Amino acid sequence: MGSVTRLLSQKAKKLTCVDIAPGAIDFVRKTLPLDHKVNFICTSILNYKPESNFDIVIAIGSLHHTGDLPRSIAKVESLLEKNGTLLIMVYYAFQPRRIIKHPIKTLKEFGQTPINKKYRKLYFNELDVKIRGKADSNQHGIPAPYTAFSSRKLFLQNNDFRYNISLNNFHNVPILSRFVSRNFFLKYFSKYFGCDIYVVGKYKN
Repeated sequence: MGSVTRLLSQKAKKLTCVDIAPGAIDFVRKTLPLDHKVNFICTSILNYKPESNFDIVIAIGSLHHTGDLPRSIAKVESLLEKNGTLLIMVYYAFQPRRIIKHPIKTLKEFGQTPINKKYRKLYFNELDVKIRGKADSNQHGIPAPYTAFSSRKLFLQNNDFRYNISLNNFHNVPILSRFVSRNFFLKYFSKYFGCDIYVVGKYKN
């Protein structure tokens, strides 16, 4: 819906927005002030070739839909200036809603993330249409064609980057949400059982 773009357009001297969906770009462009300084690029981030790198790169709720989560993370890392800051949000694989609705599947995934790097699985391409639909659907109820859920360890693979990793946000939980408000979960549980992984990355000195 362009909420991040509108906020950044008020603060950034120069802003470049990359999106694969032309309809989303058209919608956001129409909602910006006439004097905005935003450059829109309609392409996949995996194919994007900038003229120069950026001081700040932000990818909120997008990289897990690209079709290749590790490669897309590596790509946005490559777009950053050496003294820049990278902010990413992706879906957390071991969030409460997945555990409650799909306990066996989620437990199997958790078992694929041991310390032994040889066997470690750090992200999971979701093949179940219903699970993808719960995460993201368009106005017609059609799920995103590709959705990946991630382990926090995925962001510890690049030795050139130092990441501050945290969990945040919280979905309504089946049954429990009838008795306990989402705000309660957000306040007391999201940093332990949040549904999203937020990372702030910088190059190591």
